Amino acid sequence: MQPNVDPSHSPPWQIFLLGGLRLTHQSQPVPPPPYRSQALLARLLLHPTRWQREQLAGQFFPDSPESSAKARLSDRLWLLRNHLPDLPLVISATEIGMDLCQVWVDVVEFNLLVRKNDPDSLSQAVALYAGDLLPEQDDDWLLLEREHLRLLHVLALQTLAEQSFKSGDHPEALPRLEKIHHIEPFDENNLRRLMRCYQAMGQRGAALAAYERFQRMLEEEMDLEPEPATQELVQAVRVQTFPVSRSLPAAELPDPPTDLFQCGQQALWKGDFTTLQACAAALRRKPDEAFPGGADSLEAGWSILRGDFNTAARLLGGTTGEEPLCIKYRQIQLAAELRDYSSLVERCRAAILEAHRQKDLIAETLLLVEMGAACQRNGNALEAMRCANQVITLAEKNSLAYPLARGYHLKGNLQMSQGFERDALETLHHAAAHASEHGFLPLLARTECKLGVAYQNASKHRLAYQHYEKALQIARNLGMRSEEAEILQDLAIVDAARGEQNESLRHIRQGREIFGTLNDEHGMARNTYHLAFGLALIENPDLEEALALGKQALEIFQKHRSLGWVASSYGMLGYIHWLRGEPDPAIAACQQAIPIYQQLEESDFIPELYGYIGLAYLQKEDAHKALEFTSTAMDEMMRSELYDIASEIYYAHAAALAALGQEEEADEYFRRGYENLLTYAAEIEDPEARQAFFRRDPTVRRLMEQVLSRGLAPAPQVETHLVARRRSSPIPVALTVDAGAPDLALKNARGAVSLRRARLRRILREARTQGGAPTPEQIAGLMNVSLRTIQRDIRLLEEDGQLD
Repeated sequence: MQPNVDPSHSPPWQIFLLGGLRLTHQSQPVPPPPYRSQALLARLLLHPTRWQREQLAGQFFPDSPESSAKARLSDRLWLLRNHLPDLPLVISATEIGMDLCQVWVDVVEFNLLVRKNDPDSLSQAVALYAGDLLPEQDDDWLLLEREHLRLLHVLALQTLAEQSFKSGDHPEALPRLEKIHHIEPFDENNLRRLMRCYQAMGQRGAALAAYERFQRMLEEEMDLEPEPATQELVQAVRVQTFPVSRSLPAAELPDPPTDLFQCGQQALWKGDFTTLQACAAALRRKPDEAFPGGADSLEAGWSILRGDFNTAARLLGGTTGEEPLCIKYRQIQLAAELRDYSSLVERCRAAILEAHRQKDLIAETLLLVEMGAACQRNGNALEAMRCANQVITLAEKNSLAYPLARGYHLKGNLQMSQGFERDALETLHHAAAHASEHGFLPLLARTECKLGVAYQNASKHRLAYQHYEKALQIARNLGMRSEEAEILQDLAIVDAARGEQNESLRHIRQGREIFGTLNDEHGMARNTYHLAFGLALIENPDLEEALALGKQALEIFQKHRSLGWVASSYGMLGYIHWLRGEPDPAIAACQQAIPIYQQLEESDFIPELYGYIGLAYLQKEDAHKALEFTSTAMDEMMRSELYDIASEIYYAHAAALAALGQEEEADEYFRRGYENLLTYAAEIEDPEARQAFFRRDPTVRRLMEQVLSRGLAPAPQVETHLVARRRSSPIPVALTVDAGAPDLALKNARGAVSLRRARLRRILREARTQGGAPTPEQIAGLMNVSLRTIQRDIRLLEEDGQLD
């Protein structure tokens, strides 16, 4: 930031103290003086007076004898003069000062601008504030000066943001509100204003993301919930439908029906509802034969994007074979979203031939994508990859940006399903880059979600979380409710892997609510399945609710004939019954899942089921039968090389051996289970996820109990974060609040700024000497600041051991 002065009358010296010391002389940079002399320089600049040497020495070195303090002051002064010989110091035998007529100081300018208190001056002051006052210095007097300036900066930001917000200039208000939120993350008044600003700008996803980060931080750091007003606002944002958009003037749209449809289709790819709606309306005004089905296809595409499948089905009608190509493509897209893959490949082939005859290359490539996805679902990975490569070749040859991004997206999915994680990441990043470059936001959301899955599979949970959050924000902004629910489910899985069980369940329930509003029964069932499993896996499980939810999910999957989900539900119910100590229902449920997996040729899930049948027989005190099933589980696991589930199977086999008195063999398998955990934990980059890995589910926790109780290995080092809480009784105490300019600025800040911890220590010290213990609420009211700020500062002081 350049000083706001007339260059022709600018003083020769310009000194910046905000954000770190910087100096210029005659417009040329000058190296700063030695560290020991910088606080003295700041004192002389910020307090333009002639200081008595004794006075300065006493302030800088209050614990030293007078002669020693004066000698140390002389040393600092010599360093300053030696390094900056042209600095206009005024020095005598008894006094020290600075000729400020020759010096421009950013702090002085900042204070002048703030005092003017008009929008232009406040804007200049905010721009001038490059950071805290000399942040590397820690003199007591500087702490107060630094806090005073910081408070003024936040107050200026508040004033400007409030003015812009009230005038409806949300783009102007947003960066200021974001900056306040960064400085004061616990100020809920500002958080709500920030969320309303995001909402007004159509950034629903950003509003919810800001709230959810705040909610996590508040729970983790202070074990508190957001205020009721904040919770009411977030509920309003969550249920918000996509905003009604203005229609574009007809002059801005192409006139030929084919161009109108292509314009609408481009808008659909970009998530631009305004343009799409205008194109659809313009097409409806054309004669029926101009572009048959075009308007319905566009509006159905938008409905599919938002998960409104009933509206899409109504617009598209039944499949008769006589529909226009644009309707056939959309019907295929809807069937894929509804997971109706029975005859989808044949329908795609027929539509591709029709598109080829009509020389509609875009439709042909997009239908190839849908056919590839259908082939993948039907287990024909080779044909699916052929489709993906063909799409990429055609799109590159003909410069078709959207089909190219879709082709990369399909290919990345296929590579990931085949276990080629590194190749998948590279391909998906290509897809994301193309989607981002051309503004294909809906596709970008789905690609970011797939990148999250890929990083999650690679045990890079933090990266996965970042991609999921980006996808979630885009989906929310565009009103892609079905996609939002799916991403919330993915986030829940990462939460669980990182040991954040409460956050995981919260995300699952949010997704469940969305599926309910969409009347998506299958989505609701999938979510219910994950919720049931989540409730069963946590360290204090609610097995009764988990069992009820698991049965609900199974019933819906059976209704939809989703055999894979039916088998998974039976396996989950068997596991829950085993946790409840109900061996017979556990055995029955697992035995119902096994033949379904065999029918689906998904044998990888079977060894674990044999292991749990064995554990259920142990509950029936039939150790020989248990060993028979755990041995089968061991054989199946070794044959399939399914080492990701080896720890659970080793545990089951060891438990059966122990029940038969074969302790040495049991110890060996318990040890193998633990070593397998260590092998997989070593691949996890994120410390939180690595720590959570050793307690991720009841089976692993029981394995760890056996390993530790038998002395087979030392316990893994797991760090815990403890949140300190104060419990005080309200006793009236007389406290000295106003102690100069910093406190005055604090009182004027209306709860949006933090308290200096030193000041808080003084208040608590005074209260203690008077025999009182004020509550955080009392202190917040006294200081006229946010309760959250007080609670946060108390917690930090306690953690640092600065409160008795």
